[in-house]
Amino acid sequence: MRSDKLRHMPVKRKSSVFNLVLYFTAPMVFSACFLPTATVSTSVAPNVDLGVIKTLYVVRNTDDARAVYQLIESQLRTMQRQASSGSEFSKPKDMDAVVTYDARWGFDLFPDGWFLRNFVIEIRDPKTNVLLATGLYAQRAERRRAEPVVAETIDSVFKGISR
Repeated sequence: MRSDKLRHMPVKRKSSVFNLVLYFTAPMVFSACFLPTATVSTSVAPNVDLGVIKTLYVVRNTDDARAVYQLIESQLRTMQRQASSGSEFSKPKDMDAVVTYDARWGFDLFPDGWFLRNFVIEIRDPKTNVLLATGLYAQRAERRRAEPVVAETIDSVFKGISR
């Protein structure tokens, strides 16, 4: 008789803590799905017109094993600008600006292997070394190859767009 009473009695569960945790964490988990996977931010110094810069010199990083400087040069040329590259000590005198960069890489077995995780580009005055503009690409979850990252960052710098 006693076992029959136990079967029909409602079971009290202590789920208030679980419900509270679920109530606060579920929106954060679901909103993370809608966050941008990569961010490009740019900054241009006041009173600087990047449109007048036509000849640029890209300083090669000594630790650049993946030839990012060539991607930068190529993108600048597609934007109708003259670009050359070399070491920091062989800068030509007749350049409008000097470009420096830093590329941080990540590795993933799937799908493509190496991907560009962070990319910073700086455009400086060749005579005074004053920073004229900067662009930063930072990825959170997206695995992108270097070519579109470099192109998007440089385009954003020269157009003054951040996203």
